[in-house]
Amino acid sequence: MANMPVQIDWSELYSDLMSDRETKRGIAAARLLERDIRLNGWLVGRVFADRPELAKRYGLGRRTLVEAVRLLEDRGIARMRRGPGGGLIVLEVCRSRSLKLLNEHFVAAGTTVAHIREARLVIRIIADYLRLHRRGPAALEVFNGYFTRGLATTRREDPLANIVAAGAIQDPAPPGDPIIDFLNDSLDRFSRLVALTDAPAASDEMNIRVPANRPKTSLASLVAKRIVEEIRNGDSHDLQRLGTEAEIGERMGVSRQVVRQAVRILESQGTVESRRGRTHGISVTDPESTVAAEAVVALLSSMRIDEANVRAACSAMGRLTRILVAAKAGPEHFKEYERLVDCGHTWGGINMFSQWVRLDWEIIDNPILRIFAQALTGCQVRLSNDVCAVPMEGMPGVQRGLADHIEAAKKGDLLLADRLHDELTMLVRAAFHPA
Repeated sequence: MANMPVQIDWSELYSDLMSDRETKRGIAAARLLERDIRLNGWLVGRVFADRPELAKRYGLGRRTLVEAVRLLEDRGIARMRRGPGGGLIVLEVCRSRSLKLLNEHFVAAGTTVAHIREARLVIRIIADYLRLHRRGPAALEVFNGYFTRGLATTRREDPLANIVAAGAIQDPAPPGDPIIDFLNDSLDRFSRLVALTDAPAASDEMNIRVPANRPKTSLASLVAKRIVEEIRNGDSHDLQRLGTEAEIGERMGVSRQVVRQAVRILESQGTVESRRGRTHGISVTDPESTVAAEAVVALLSSMRIDEANVRAACSAMGRLTRILVAAKAGPEHFKEYERLVDCGHTWGGINMFSQWVRLDWEIIDNPILRIFAQALTGCQVRLSNDVCAVPMEGMPGVQRGLADHIEAAKKGDLLLADRLHDELTMLVRAAFHPA
């Protein structure tokens, strides 16, 4: 057993990164279907599979399949068409809906002008990295050269601005890259919203352009919206009990089955939590970034962006995340990183990785960058093999590398911390293989 490799199940990792709550079967099935729609080329207007084939291929019971389809329909990813030649029809993902959801999350998360400024610097650096990445290794050396010069001129004071200055990076980034264009578009729209009002309401700023093939709103989606309205209009707080499925159904005049499907929609968004038992029922939870992040993942996936471009953007985002973490982390954060490294002998792969990434996002403390990092990581995970493994004999080297990286970050040596993590990344990539 000591030589068993660390297993990475990418579909499980995706769910773990999107939400730290229990993933119900319907939600997991919807995410699996969306992933395979992406891997199949996101063929808009085509039948992905009919109902019997979906049940057989994925081993889904009737209730789970109905819940999964409702979730896909609610998110505008696919719809079930009845009759001859029917089945699960792939839809064009609504760009303006994704932008609206981002705006709503940024408002709810208390996004500030300082957050916007920091996010713009990150986008400029990623845009320049992607531009030079397309030109080849020699051009990337130019990027690495000014990146390290920018880190060498500072310790913990505004490293992003120093990197931008060292590279004389353009502002704004030139259009043409689909990932950068979307990120810039989302920031531009939110910036206009912030400029228009002291207390922005994201839903008032944008009219959603709904694609012609978007299905009519289901009864479950309407009930989900009514539940959200109840939460917003009531005295909601953590774990506020909304009632059981039967109580909600009676209050709204719909069946328990419709309520159950509505609850799955809201659970997938991180709005409510359903627990079994006579005294439990449906409860309000802390708002999550899940719905906005998954909307961005779906949109970028539907755009069929080149896999190399996704991986390059995710790599650049990861590198900048580490720089921000090293600049912002306090002693208590470094202790938590050290604890994760010390527990390396018990690593199960997914749990340790997701804990580490979530700690990164907590330290960055920027709702915009968290969503961007969450979405780009989600896109990359979607493109990965079903299961990969890292041999356990390589883990001591990984632990030493992580410990050295943390020590450099604690000392405020951003340049050394960046170099050590880059070496560690190459070591881990060389060890990965399909399981």
